[in-house]
Amino acid sequence: MPKHQSKYGHFSNGLEYVALGTGEKKVLFFLGGPGNEIPHGIMLQFYSKPFTPLIENYTLYLISRKSDLPSGYTTIQMAADYAEMIKNDLGGKVHGVIGFSYGGMILQHFCALYPNLADKFILLSASHKTSEIGLQLDCKYARLLSKGKFGSAFALIATAVYPKGLKRTVIKPLIWLLGTFSKKPSNKTYSQDVLIEYQAEENHNADENLRKIRVPVVIVCGDQDYYMPLEGFEEMYDLIPEAKLKIFHGKGHDVFEDPQAINYILKELQNIS
Repeated sequence: MPKHQSKYGHFSNGLEYVALGTGEKKVLFFLGGPGNEIPHGIMLQFYSKPFTPLIENYTLYLISRKSDLPSGYTTIQMAADYAEMIKNDLGGKVHGVIGFSYGGMILQHFCALYPNLADKFILLSASHKTSEIGLQLDCKYARLLSKGKFGSAFALIATAVYPKGLKRTVIKPLIWLLGTFSKKPSNKTYSQDVLIEYQAEENHNADENLRKIRVPVVIVCGDQDYYMPLEGFEEMYDLIPEAKLKIFHGKGHDVFEDPQAINYILKELQNIS
């Protein structure tokens, strides 16, 4: 069980969430993907443990995407879903939004189109460009998930999340076990949704909207993220007028597991101008 009590639910437009903490200020965490499952059990601990300092003072919502997505659904439409949810269910504005990986790709549109719905925007391991090898990996990942092969899918994605080395070697079989025995998505359209989400990732193009962003955005990344290489983060930093780029050296797509990165994010959330 996570240290803090978790509350599961659905917002009025169908977005599923799990809430952690009881702080008055709300911080949203747009989950990665493709795949719109909400974490339970060990997977919830995996996401929540690094953010324990945040949960002490805030309410953290881990939020995925809608189910039963129509073919051709885009990351821009997903951003609109999040905006609708904030307007209808969370009082029209939240303290901060963290977009992790796939969730951060959606947040790139959100920052440009809905800048008044949050005080702080943090792109975490979320470049506007995925490497070709990353896209190929996510395609295989989505297909495995679609077929219900969660153990194989989770072990595969470890290649993208963790830099090459001992940690990846050790953790891949553990992640396989985690995927094999973890709670499976309950929505009936999951197999279709995960493939549609992959197509949205493949077609993602945020360049125009990145140039339109007029609110401060913090970009947090590792310099060993071959899934989303450093060059992409640097290019995105140049495209966003009021961006701040924080690079953690020796870290990959797993930078959110680094306590220094979490402390940096927490300080940025507290620093509202």
